[in-house]
Amino acid sequence: MISKFALAFVLAAASAGAASAQTADLQVGQAFGGWVFQCNAVGQDKTLCAFGTTVMSSDKKRVVVDLRISRPKADAPFMMSAMLPLGLNIQAGVKTSVDGADPIDVPLRACFAKGCVASMELDDATVVALRAGTDLSLQFDIAGKTVTAGMKLEGLNDALTAAAW
Repeated sequence: MISKFALAFVLAAASAGAASAQTADLQVGQAFGGWVFQCNAVGQDKTLCAFGTTVMSSDKKRVVVDLRISRPKADAPFMMSAMLPLGLNIQAGVKTSVDGADPIDVPLRACFAKGCVASMELDDATVVALRAGTDLSLQFDIAGKTVTAGMKLEGLNDALTAAAW
């Protein structure tokens, strides 16, 4: 059963599309470095699959970022979606960067009881950077403090290749 959290995240993060045939060989839960293949039903005969990674707080008691990279359809652009904690400074927004490059704004889409969703389509240059990169960071402000959540990109290129994305 899909939790309300996961369903809200998936619905807000990207448009629903049928799972591509290329992902049929992948197993839900299959890991590529720190990236895990996940699929959620988002409607009758509609499934959205993504590769996800999670950043935990330093005390390992709460999720700081739950990030997904998906491609709703084979001919659709890649999407990056992040579930972030409540209390974000909405005016400061969310920024992402690969390997310390100039930050890119990630629009906030909605907030729910479990957190806020920021998502964006990824242009070709960003996808190339993600495939070749080492580190991805998300930066946002909470309670007057800037939070930088870092994620390793190791395995993401292999994951996207395995999905034929």
